[in-house]
Amino acid sequence: MITLTPTGLSLALDATPEGLRDELLNLWAEGAPGVELDPGGGGRVLLLSFDALDALSPALFAGLGLRRLERAVPLAEHAALGGARYTWVPSFPPGTRREGGWLHGPGGAAPALLPGPLRGVLDLADQLPGAPAPRALRIAQRAQRLAQGSPLVILPDRIARLKVRVVRRLRLDVEGPPEDPQPVICLQEQVGTPAEAPQIEEGWAPPVEAAPPLEEDAPPELLDGLGTISITEETAVRQSSGEYAVLSPGVARNLKVLHAVRRAPPAERRRFFENPAAYLPDEAAFDHADYSERVIGLDRAPKGAPAGGGAGRDWATPADGLLIEVDGRVVWVEAAEVAELHAAVVDAIARGQPRVPHAGVALPATPPIAEALARALPVERRLRLELPDGPLELLREQALELRAALVAARAERREYVDTLGRRAPATPEVERQLDGLLAGGGAERRRPVILKIQDNELQLAYAVDGGAPRPVLRPGLDLLRPGMELKPHQVEALAHLRGLWARGAKGALLCDDMGLGKTLQALCFAVWVARQARAQPPGGGPQLPVLVVGPPGLLEPWLRELQRWIGPDDLGRVLWGGDGAPDPGPGRQLHRLGPLLLDAPELPNAGTPEAAVVRPVRLDLAAVERLRPDVLFIGYDRLRSLQFALAALRVGVLVADEVQEAKNPNSLRSRALRAMNYDFGLGMTGTPIENSWDDLWTIADFAVPGRLGSLLEFRESYRPTVAVEDGGRRLGEALGEHLIRRTRAAALQGLPPCTLRPEPREMPPEQRLAWQAEQVRAGASGAAILGLLASLSLVCLHPRPRARPADRAGAVAWLRASARTSALLDTLDAWIAEGEAVLVFVRSRMVQDSLAVALPLALPIPPVEVFNGQRDMAERQALVGRFERAQGPRVLLVSPEVGGAGWNLQFAARSVLLERPYNPAVEDQVIARTWRLGQTRPVEVVAPMAVVDGARTFDEVLNELLEEKRALAQSVLSPVAVRDGELAARFGALFTTPA
Repeated sequence: MITLTPTGLSLALDATPEGLRDELLNLWAEGAPGVELDPGGGGRVLLLSFDALDALSPALFAGLGLRRLERAVPLAEHAALGGARYTWVPSFPPGTRREGGWLHGPGGAAPALLPGPLRGVLDLADQLPGAPAPRALRIAQRAQRLAQGSPLVILPDRIARLKVRVVRRLRLDVEGPPEDPQPVICLQEQVGTPAEAPQIEEGWAPPVEAAPPLEEDAPPELLDGLGTISITEETAVRQSSGEYAVLSPGVARNLKVLHAVRRAPPAERRRFFENPAAYLPDEAAFDHADYSERVIGLDRAPKGAPAGGGAGRDWATPADGLLIEVDGRVVWVEAAEVAELHAAVVDAIARGQPRVPHAGVALPATPPIAEALARALPVERRLRLELPDGPLELLREQALELRAALVAARAERREYVDTLGRRAPATPEVERQLDGLLAGGGAERRRPVILKIQDNELQLAYAVDGGAPRPVLRPGLDLLRPGMELKPHQVEALAHLRGLWARGAKGALLCDDMGLGKTLQALCFAVWVARQARAQPPGGGPQLPVLVVGPPGLLEPWLRELQRWIGPDDLGRVLWGGDGAPDPGPGRQLHRLGPLLLDAPELPNAGTPEAAVVRPVRLDLAAVERLRPDVLFIGYDRLRSLQFALAALRVGVLVADEVQEAKNPNSLRSRALRAMNYDFGLGMTGTPIENSWDDLWTIADFAVPGRLGSLLEFRESYRPTVAVEDGGRRLGEALGEHLIRRTRAAALQGLPPCTLRPEPREMPPEQRLAWQAEQVRAGASGAAILGLLASLSLVCLHPRPRARPADRAGAVAWLRASARTSALLDTLDAWIAEGEAVLVFVRSRMVQDSLAVALPLALPIPPVEVFNGQRDMAERQALVGRFERAQGPRVLLVSPEVGGAGWNLQFAARSVLLERPYNPAVEDQVIARTWRLGQTRPVEVVAPMAVVDGARTFDEVLNELLEEKRALAQSVLSPVAVRDGELAARFGALFTTPA
């Protein structure tokens, strides 16, 4: 019935009494740690780890015929601490022998289970022979903690009394007058248990020991002792008190510098405290043995690096320059020209000159123009000064001039200094604020520490064009639940991915059109790879077969697809890195990631400020080994925040869904994704190129690093001026078999037709007046017009976006006041008469709220619900379920950002695009919610447009851009987003005063 193993025991369920069997199976079903079915036992053999045996109730333990060791075991030292032969020898009774966690007695006596603390101490003792002194001291410290919890463990007397301080961090304070500052060094000792661990300060690498810091001044003899040491490894220092300090290499190197700083002249110490980070050689100790070969150390996040990659910026806020309206003409200022033009405008303001020449136009030299140019400067060139009437952004040179002017003003007893058209109070508070900005130390230290990767940007440093062929150990293709089948194009893609994997490829890009079932294709491939990983001998496979990273809102849809298509025998142990703890479905176990993080047990909710911080925390790899998860689901931002922990996992296949979220090569999301330690990377997106050719380079650098050369070389080959047809063709050839891209029209011959129909409608008088007033405001502003495109778009949506009609007449009157909502009313009236369910995509929260009130009053439909970001994931799922199950005509308002990707809404075949995105790829994602696999009826999509007889409107210009971009994107790989130059050329004519 029972077989003892080096890791616990195995139990034949068929030979186990029924009551015990049921109790053990209940433990497995509840996900008890260390209780699992043997994959090779056909569901009839249960495996229990030693920790699981420790947790069994006394009755269940005795019912299995097991016994525990109940006598104390003294340990004795042999040889000298830190020597090659140093070890601890346990005093077991004569004639007994130890095998793992079992003690076999003499004369055939039943084996006894060693208590957990004693097992741990003996495992530590096995690591002692040959261990250098610092490691031996750390082992002694951990053994002391284990012995504290068990009277059955008796350590050698000297080890029990030994005092060891393992130092992984230090904190620097200052004392003394400003003219003669002295460093005060506080060592932070790591003690205690992982459960007691605090939140680790931003900017420090993960400590090797997890615990709350105990701070005290570093003793002088410790610093003196380090003065002549060459530090390349951990350093053990014996102090006069008899205690030992074990220092990480980083801490020891920093202490050597601080030792020198203490003896430096006052002027040098003052320079040190202006920016300590510039002097200290190590941000923290860093051991990258567990990371991929692409990770080469620690780095500060790049200045101005966006935290995320986003789904593309808004067209109303160009990131590569500035739009300025001057005398009825739109002027485009390139990013490279912003700094020079800003300096010229500021100088003109100071001299009293009214205008500055630029690009053949006399640009007004006004404070609003200067501030707009300052906001467009690269972040490292700008400083932000908080004044009583609002923030002021200025260059470092201007800040220096202002600092001198403030000193002079205080000497002359003036209250204010005029600068950049603003008045800065001549107060000590403003001076101190400027001093902090100019010192740069505070801002520099706030940039988080991240994993440093070979980023391939300036030169090609990391290229993987294929490795050794991988053995196919489990070729079975019965991947889906019984009765379910893949479509032909999905079978083709799966075979292609399996072939790449078997040939040793690093990864691939699955860039099928939206609605072709990329999630299912990736799931099947992940199951196949996970089977290969589980067939590896112990220690040979990855610690985590599958890692799925994607936008947080898509994680639960992924889990639902897993439940629907894949049986619980595959990917059965789910590690959840998303918010909440969803139901994994019958037969699967779900464990949250938080408890496996030693230094941050609780994960911050996605979207909170805490979630944006890069957390140098560790993962309990031993616990991961015991848990043996099959798949981890996690969002991009959390992957970025927990990169230190997750990059230590060896992953079989990393699936990056909506990989365009990490398309910016300088973003922290992209860098964290590329720092992961994965055998095969699968990037998934329906829009491989959104804003520029760089998008494809970045996602390819994740899936097939080096395939497209360095970013510098790539930009030389694919300049913005390259003809898109030629560039797209060459890119397709360069990626070759690593790119899988099919369109719905080609792959799904049986998919019903989809019609996108623009619906022009003349603006009603109220809306036309509002449109003309907005044009006048834009034409008369004389300032930067960033954001005015959004204002024009809102007027085209509705002149009075916020409304609360009380009756049908009021609701109809409000809907008829806008061309778009009037067309919406007529469209819905016809579809409702046919009994249709309709999705209305609209971004504006104000208009969502107004429509939710007006539509049920104006039409014979039930109450209208809103699918947007104000609802959490559980509420969204419940809402979609209610809408799908309901009968008869009904309307659901959907926010494109929340419901426009990752949701299968085939139960509706009618949609209205009340607000259209600037990007045809985003619009195609919205349309693909209904026009996708599983749709059986023709799909109709209506896009209302507000027009004015005799003049062009925002809606008409945007419609032309979307149609041109969509046609181009469907023919070749090409950027589909509206570029800034196109914005200036296309929309500039709208910013003129109407006749």
